[in-house]
Amino acid sequence: MKQRNVRQSDVARVLGVDQAQVSRRLAGRRAFTVDELGTLAIYLEVPIAQLLEPPALLVDEVAS
Repeated sequence: MKQRNVRQSDVARVLGVDQAQVSRRLAGRRAFTVDELGTLAIYLEVPIAQLLEPPALLVDEVAS
């Protein structure tokens, strides 16, 4: 989200939840629903699969 200059409050507005709920989802304490991922993919103009990819940092650590 940082790369696209999108704030948690923007995502919360799009998903119809509060910012704290978005924070919990991004921290992995709660999962995004399939519907939320679809809505987020449309908002960010990316395929849903891209939202499910692990962060590059984790991929680099596993490859090492």
